[in-house]
Amino acid sequence: MSDKEILKSFEQNTTYINKRYETRLLWKEDSKELNSNYEIAKRRLFSLNKTLEKNKELFLKYDNIIREHLRDGIVERVEMNLDQNINTGYFLPHHAVVREQKDSTKIKKEGPNLDLSTHNIETLRYKRVTFGVKCSPFLLAAIIRLHLEKYEKKYPKACEMLNELYVDDLINGTSDITEAIQLSSEMIYILSEASMNLRRWATNSPILNEVWKRANVDCRETSEELGVPLKILGIIWDNMNDNLTFDIKQFEKLRDLVIVTKRMILSTQGMLFDPIGIMNPFTVRMKLLLQTIWELGIPWDECVPSEIKATFIEWLNEIEVLRKFEIPRLYFNEVNWESVELHLFSDASPKCYGSVAYFRIKYTDRYVTSFIMSKSRLAPLKKLTLPRLELLGALISARMGHYLQDTFPMLKRENIFYWSDSQICIHWIKGKADDWKQFVRNRVSEIKEKHPLILPTKSRLSQLLIIREHQRLHHAGVSETLTQIRENYWILCGRQTVKSSLNKCLICKKFKVRPGNQIMAPLPANRIQASYPFENVGIDFAGPIYTKNTDKAYIALFTCAVTRAIHLEVVSSLSTEHFLLAFRRFISRRGICHTVNSDNAMTFKSADIELKRLYMNICEPEVQNYFGKKGIKWQYIVERAAWWGAFWERMVQITKIALRKILGRALVSFEELQTILAEIEAIINSRPLTYVYNEPNEPFPLTPVDFLTGRRLTALPNWSGKRNIELFKGKKELIKRYLYREKILNNFWKRWKREYLLQLKGANLNKNVNVKTEFNVNDIVLIGEEKVPRQLWKLGKVIDVHKGRDSKVRSATIKTSTGIIKRPIQLLYNLEIVSNE
Repeated sequence: MSDKEILKSFEQNTTYINKRYETRLLWKEDSKELNSNYEIAKRRLFSLNKTLEKNKELFLKYDNIIREHLRDGIVERVEMNLDQNINTGYFLPHHAVVREQKDSTKIKKEGPNLDLSTHNIETLRYKRVTFGVKCSPFLLAAIIRLHLEKYEKKYPKACEMLNELYVDDLINGTSDITEAIQLSSEMIYILSEASMNLRRWATNSPILNEVWKRANVDCRETSEELGVPLKILGIIWDNMNDNLTFDIKQFEKLRDLVIVTKRMILSTQGMLFDPIGIMNPFTVRMKLLLQTIWELGIPWDECVPSEIKATFIEWLNEIEVLRKFEIPRLYFNEVNWESVELHLFSDASPKCYGSVAYFRIKYTDRYVTSFIMSKSRLAPLKKLTLPRLELLGALISARMGHYLQDTFPMLKRENIFYWSDSQICIHWIKGKADDWKQFVRNRVSEIKEKHPLILPTKSRLSQLLIIREHQRLHHAGVSETLTQIRENYWILCGRQTVKSSLNKCLICKKFKVRPGNQIMAPLPANRIQASYPFENVGIDFAGPIYTKNTDKAYIALFTCAVTRAIHLEVVSSLSTEHFLLAFRRFISRRGICHTVNSDNAMTFKSADIELKRLYMNICEPEVQNYFGKKGIKWQYIVERAAWWGAFWERMVQITKIALRKILGRALVSFEELQTILAEIEAIINSRPLTYVYNEPNEPFPLTPVDFLTGRRLTALPNWSGKRNIELFKGKKELIKRYLYREKILNNFWKRWKREYLLQLKGANLNKNVNVKTEFNVNDIVLIGEEKVPRQLWKLGKVIDVHKGRDSKVRSATIKTSTGIIKRPIQLLYNLEIVSNE
């Protein structure tokens, strides 16, 4: 959805009732139902309760926050039916975030609220927009924008200020106290009409502060009275003197360090929050120290050398100087200034380089300079000459100048000055960029870059320019095309626009488009329903295997879809006669099948010749007639979709691995091969299907042979001494024994459903994917081919789509230049072009 469509949907779903706005949460179009996490949330609650019991003060404060939310209507109690409701909805765990440096909300509750009783758990539901939800910032901003539209004509200045809200913080001001009083009153009134409370006001004017107090406006005390420093978006503000300064209390505990490690130094350096570079001359020394530590390869938690430790301790001791360091918050001390100039200075040393920006403001009788910002960088480990480092500093100045020019519209191009003490750097910049080596040329080009012609995003001219440059650059990527265009033009939202246009390039699509995908289908009924062993089977051939007395031998593998048992037959050829004989031996020993599954004929084009013969044998009238008489149904998988027959392909793989390990390079006779395969069959049929427990009291794992014979084929007999042949002498004893065997078999099936089947379903659930490509009739697709370069793949048109048991598209019938074929969607690449023919 576009931004306009989202805003339109938001406005349609938003209502204003009793000074409150009600709106719907924004949901993803492809959002999935979350599984219930009730038990996880409950365990997290018990863990939180144990933690809070150790700190009674925190426990009471936490409890008060929850009760306040209940009282203020932020949350409401929900009656829970534990037998029904715990499987629906999603329960968010919650915890406390303690912020001692805050002068308000020292304890912040994260997540929904639950009663802390371990015996009587209450479920609470939010009635307000929840912190942490991805759409919450948008909903807040959109509601405020919608609300301000009602008051723009009556209170234009106040609405203009409120439009500058940064989430829930407002930073603004005026040069007149009377105007400030009026605007603050208007802003409080406007937001109160939406039940929003502007509070914790702070000002650098004692007069305005007193006026607010008399008017019962919720305002903060001065930083001295409060005892906790005031902050403006993370920077400490001394509102009495209207200066920006730094709080170094957190460093005092580090002065008496005995052990200094790389981790500790990096953590200490990260404590200094300096977004505008006020402390760059001080912090750059720590960056240089860290670079030295990195070059030495010192581990994270190993003590640094003594000289590095001494340098770090010296740096810590000098932090005390920052306590007295402060700069004015205001750029302009007076309103009536005549002109303003921007001066940017860059410099470099062998170790670092940087730039700093100042305003030079002209008043009627004097000039005043104001610090704006600075940036510094370390010289790279790969040594550069000093002039090149000076050029890098000039590049930072150029970027900073462009940024400040966009930030302060009153700056004129002729009032921006760049300073450097490097004559070589200035000579490079004044010269022609193409005359220098690549390193210098690239940076000089960026420095000298002028404002290009601005083009709208959806302009036809923009699209044509993108296509022309893309083709001229031999279908280069987004970055290369955008870089070339920006030499002369500036397309708004350039990267997104270029990316969108390149996504429509047919030649690029052929090389970038991804194959179709689909979530894993539910297991077929003949794999999850109890049935006789080998009632539903998969057939595959393996070989050839060379023997002593015959040229070749082949393995015919039959595997049960339910019990996962296998049956191996050795045949001397792949003729129809031998195939039928092997099949007859199989059903004589294992019983008649209901369904037989195998590869499709087209899949054998890239397979071995014997697989082609297998399909030819299956299609013989003699074979089809035999199957018809026996009531056997033969099913084929889609062409080129070998993974559709994974349940028999896996058994072929296991058999081949075992055979390779046993035979090695040995050449055996046909009879020896039959014996070896019979033993391999017994071993594979004795493999565990369920979890193998470590405890001796746990049940033995379930195996395929449990359903065939009821005992391990590879286990030693349990009889001790002579067998009691009288045990099964009479009819009554035989019937009793038969019933006992049936009971054991039923227990096996119960375990099969309870353990193996759930394990199988769980494994399949983990393989689900996000489906991003859909296939419809008349779509133009690229048909993937193994061992063929992508540029030689054929194009085709979808003439029909085939859905699986879950109504998801699994394969498609494709019309190509040579005929009609059928392919799984995993081998189709949708070019998102629709044919009208």
